Amino acid sequence: MAITFLMHVPEHYVVYLIVSFFSGIACGAIGVGGVFLVPTLIIIGIHARVAIVAVVASFFPVTLVYTIFAIRDNRIHIGSYKILVIGLAIGAFSGAILLHVISIIAITIIVSIVAFSSGGKTLYKLIPILLRPSSSPSNINSANDDNYAVASIDNIVIDNIKNNDDGKDNNDYASIDNNIVIDNVVKKIPIDKKNDNYLPYSFDENKYDRVKLFFSGCIGGFISVLTGTGGAFALLPCFLILYENIPAKDAVAIAIAAGIIIAFTSTLVNALNPDSIVDLGIALTTALSFGLGMPIGTYISHKVPTDALKLIIAILLVILGVYTVINMLF
Repeated sequence: MAITFLMHVPEHYVVYLIVSFFSGIACGAIGVGGVFLVPTLIIIGIHARVAIVAVVASFFPVTLVYTIFAIRDNRIHIGSYKILVIGLAIGAFSGAILLHVISIIAITIIVSIVAFSSGGKTLYKLIPILLRPSSSPSNINSANDDNYAVASIDNIVIDNIKNNDDGKDNNDYASIDNNIVIDNVVKKIPIDKKNDNYLPYSFDENKYDRVKLFFSGCIGGFISVLTGTGGAFALLPCFLILYENIPAKDAVAIAIAAGIIIAFTSTLVNALNPDSIVDLGIALTTALSFGLGMPIGTYISHKVPTDALKLIIAILLVILGVYTVINMLF
């Protein structure tokens, strides 16, 4: 067992803390941000394996606080999270055991392929939707109204519409009798915030979805430990590939919450491993700066439309997939 506290402080460590702060903002907003931390530590002179262990450990206090608030605000489906946790624990345990055996190059290639392919697939589906002309500009604004949910219907037929005979300009009545077909109807439905009617994505659209969720946890936990990421970088590609209907904000919430199990399992295994070094100094300072940025990112995420959020995640995944390969080669 080797636990240290800032075994040596690199000359540019303040720069790393600034990067960590902005990474926290990115993680809170789109779920992906921690992936920048390990490369930055390596650049300023920290050994790769020490950096990975410390960064993963730093995610525990940050994601613990985030998850408490996410569950309180009903942004995570508890039943689905329990299934994911089992997979995460198995994957993180395996990754921590094999951290000193598996080649970092092999893991880098796998991560870059997964990130690039999932981001590319999402872009392929989203770009035509975002480029489609909207029949009413006000429909877009309605999606950002915190007091309303938006119900969208492609076509609806209304029979026997009552005429507006009183001569007043009243939008509650149509102007013709008999039948009228209305395309692309968007209706704002008031949300009773006191009763919290919003139901987070439950991963149970069919009988195989929870099996896929379990294996997503195994893969996410394994890759996260080996790459020094908090969970979202590995899990979001799995969610985007396997669950096309999952809302972006729900995917981000449960992916960030995965960091609790990943960080706890990995740190426990590494602390008991005599060949591993757990630098609590790096972990705590990272947790502080990263944690300060996350609430800002979370606030931003609530102001961004769902499709735009998915688009940002997809673009960032593609960029990171290319970046990891270039960084490995050069």
